[in-house]
Amino acid sequence: MSDLRDRVQVNARFFHLAEGLLDRFLDEGLNPEIGLFAKDLDEYGPDQFREAEKALRDRGLRPTVHGPFVDLSPGSPDPLVLAATRRRFEQLVEAVDILRPRSVTCHLGFEHSRHGYFKEFWLEQSLTTWRWLARELRDRGARLMLENTFERAPEEMLPALNELSSLGVGLCLDVGHLNLFSAAKVAQWVEEAGPCLGQLHLHDNFGHRDDHLPIGQGRIDYPAVFRNLAYLPEPLTVTMEVGIEGAPLSFAALEQLWPW
Repeated sequence: MSDLRDRVQVNARFFHLAEGLLDRFLDEGLNPEIGLFAKDLDEYGPDQFREAEKALRDRGLRPTVHGPFVDLSPGSPDPLVLAATRRRFEQLVEAVDILRPRSVTCHLGFEHSRHGYFKEFWLEQSLTTWRWLARELRDRGARLMLENTFERAPEEMLPALNELSSLGVGLCLDVGHLNLFSAAKVAQWVEEAGPCLGQLHLHDNFGHRDDHLPIGQGRIDYPAVFRNLAYLPEPLTVTMEVGIEGAPLSFAALEQLWPW
């Protein structure tokens, strides 16, 4: 179990860590995936980030970060929306400069129902955003990962991932989102996007809503997921997006699924 804990992140919002949850992560030796969303970025600053980074480093723990995404649009044709998105990412970079995560996950944010009719423009616009962010993060020792949410198949993410590969940008494959929103199965994602894959988000659901249940507590066929992943040569950063309360069940399930 200790070796598995060294290799896996567990998600937590920064404001929860600041309000006392960090002590549990330290006591249990868990590496956090720190969620930095609007509340976290607006209500906390360098002093709190520095305190958390030191506490984790003193215990030999290193975080990853999940960047803001709600209502943001990195490819928006509206200059005001794009400026708001850029400002949130500027705040993210300032926090990353202190927290020193190994990677930062952001949502690509493409939705066919909203952006499909101007897909090429949206992609080009978003690439400007992602190139800037990837360089800023790389300069701070962190790798940008783009996560699937409402994308229906790998082909909706691959153009961006391929264009950004020279900057070290990788795919964060969220298995829970894939089960809810993707028409393509895990095997297709791994076959077509496997070379881009650098991170996994693991959580479970029943196919109706984004429950973020512990692994094995929903209907996702995780043995099949890991059979497909077994052929990937590169070690992946693995995040269990189940919260600290769901971590014990997920660790137990993960021990049986992946021969570390």
